[in-house]
Amino acid sequence: MPLATAETAATAATAATAATMPFSPPNRPALFIFYGTYVEARQRPHRSERPVPDQVTDLIQLSLRLAEMLIVHPTSIVKAAHILAKPGANLDLVCGTIRSILQQPQFVIVISNEWTKQTFGMHARPQIGAKHVRRNEWTIYVNSWFVERLVDAEAAIDPTDFKRHLFLSAMGMAHEIIHVLRRQVWLLIPHEIDDYDTPSKSTASGVVIEAEAGWEFEEEVLGGRCEGLWLSGNSSDSSSSEPPSTAEQEAQLPSDLSKLDLLGFKTLFSAVAEVDRHQPFDFLAIKRSGRIYDIRDSWLGNLYDAFMSGDINSVPFPPEVDEEPLQPKEVARMRFLRHKRDPSRDIIRSYENQELDA
Repeated sequence: MPLATAETAATAATAATAATMPFSPPNRPALFIFYGTYVEARQRPHRSERPVPDQVTDLIQLSLRLAEMLIVHPTSIVKAAHILAKPGANLDLVCGTIRSILQQPQFVIVISNEWTKQTFGMHARPQIGAKHVRRNEWTIYVNSWFVERLVDAEAAIDPTDFKRHLFLSAMGMAHEIIHVLRRQVWLLIPHEIDDYDTPSKSTASGVVIEAEAGWEFEEEVLGGRCEGLWLSGNSSDSSSSEPPSTAEQEAQLPSDLSKLDLLGFKTLFSAVAEVDRHQPFDFLAIKRSGRIYDIRDSWLGNLYDAFMSGDINSVPFPPEVDEEPLQPKEVARMRFLRHKRDPSRDIIRSYENQELDA
């Protein structure tokens, strides 16, 4: 049997096994949820005295629970295992380890307002030299802007608003959980996992690039990058702008980036106008091949109903989208810097005392 055919058959067998295995994540996967900030010098969170409302706690727990179910979905978990594992690894063992890890409530969620709304969150890992030290490895930092929009969406008249933001929050959580899982799986089965960092991969042209586990997972599962959008021309806009020029883009970059290849950064800007709004998104879209496709409300509804019933394995992935792409002039966006070639990752690698997962 040709190698490619054998690998495809092994993946299909692993997916079939995963589909038959029951999985019920904890009802409340987070042990602690609090407001705070990331203290770089100590590589740990600083906890604020501000109390977290019960509604916020419940919504984060709900998002985290859906995130875990998205990861262990029969289609997704095989992709997660491929991203984490060494070539030729026992994928059934990696999948089983992932499921075992996610069975117990262990996460610490820090709600932080130290970022602009371009970033959903981050996971801070111990430096490579301290990779055996158990220190805050279950902590995920979440942007308070997204939490506030999830709260707003729950109170919205249209229930689809909440379904959009719940899925967006869950995918953001899943992105960070993939970073968390790398170290946890590596600690349990180091012989099956590439050492500590995301392995490189070859593109179709044969060029080897560095992959980024969270983005790699999102793009494999969703078939593109997920992004929230608003209807354009809303009178509530406090600011609106045409897409920035190349000079404006470079002027907005930190000085650390002056010598970096900005190609990945520049490709993020499109013909979609940017606005500043503090309200739920009107669309949840996936960017594929330079076009933006709206995720169908019917698919979001089916996912939500399945999630509330306790099993999303029957929901198809990638998400179903409209056949016709959204037109750039129809929608407005916020600037969205997270990307597998986000230049900020190169800034992060320049620090010797920390490693962050975007």
